[in-house]
Amino acid sequence: MKKATFTGRGGDLFGIFLVNFLLTVITLGIYAPWARARYLRYMVGHIEFDGEPFEFHGKGGELFWGILKVLVVLFVLLLPYTVTIAAGEVELALVFYGVFFLALLILIPVFLHGALRYTFSRLSWRGIRMTYTGQRGELLLLYLKGLFLTLITLGIYGPWFSCELLRYVYGHIRIGNVSFGFEGKGAELFIHYLLGFLFSLLTLGLYSPWFYVRVARFFVSHTYVEQEGKRSFFAFGLKGDEVLGFWIIRILLAIVTLGIATPWIIADWMKRRLDALSLEGDIDSQSLIQHPVEDVGAMGFGFFDLGDGLWGSVFPL
Repeated sequence: MKKATFTGRGGDLFGIFLVNFLLTVITLGIYAPWARARYLRYMVGHIEFDGEPFEFHGKGGELFWGILKVLVVLFVLLLPYTVTIAAGEVELALVFYGVFFLALLILIPVFLHGALRYTFSRLSWRGIRMTYTGQRGELLLLYLKGLFLTLITLGIYGPWFSCELLRYVYGHIRIGNVSFGFEGKGAELFIHYLLGFLFSLLTLGLYSPWFYVRVARFFVSHTYVEQEGKRSFFAFGLKGDEVLGFWIIRILLAIVTLGIATPWIIADWMKRRLDALSLEGDIDSQSLIQHPVEDVGAMGFGFFDLGDGLWGSVFPL
C-alpha cells in the first residue's frame, strides 16, 4: 500500500496569502497570476505520495498570458451584445446574447482541454513530468453530448455524464509507463446522489458530511493506475463523523478569528483528505521513464483552475 499526505502548514500559507494580497492590490490585480502560481507551487509541492513530493512547474507569466487569451475571447464574444444594448437594440442584443451563450457552451470543453494539457505538462513526481494525451475534438463531442442529454433529462443524466467525462480524462493521463483509468458507473453514482439528497433533506443537512464521503469514496475507489497490465485501485478512508467534527470546529474558528484562521483551515483540510487517500497495490516507481512532453500554453487554465491540488469537476475529492 502506498499512502498520500500533505505536509504544508497554515503559517506558511498565511505568509503566502498576505504577500500575494498586498502585491495584487499594489499592482491593481496584475500580480494575480503570479500569486496563483506561487500558491499552487506551494500546495502541490507539499502533496506527497509514497514519501515523494509532487512539483508544479507553472509560472506566473504563463498563467498571465493564458488568462489574458481567455478574457480576450470572452470580450470579443460579448462585444456585439454590449454594443447593441448600448444602442438600445434590445431584440438584436438578445440574439447576440444567445450566440454568446452557445459559443460559451462550446468553449467550456475547449478551455478544459487546454487547461488539462497545460496542467499535466507542468506537474511532476520523482522528476518525471505527467502528460494528458486527450484530443480536443473528442472531448468537445463527449461534453456536448453529455450536456445535451443532461439538459433534456432535467439533470438525471448528470451522473452518467460525470462518469463518461472522468473515464475519458483519466484514461488519457500518464506518468512514465503508468497510466490512469476510471471505471465508475453512472447508475451507481445516481443512487449515491439520490440517497444523499433525500437523507440530507430529511436530516436538514446534517447528513451532508456522510453524503460527501460516499460520493468521494465512489470516485476514488473506481480510479486506478495501470503499469505493465497490472491495475492498482485507490482507496479513501475518511468518515462522515470526522468531516462533521472537522467543519464544526473550523467554522467556529474562522468566525472567532474573523477569517484569519483560513490558511490553517485549508492546510488542515488538505491534510485530512490526503491522509485518507491510499493506493491499494503497488507500482514500480523506479522504472518510470520520461516520455516526450509538449511545451503548451496556459490557454484555459484561467477558466479551470487546479485549485487546492484537485479540480472539483475533474478530480472530485
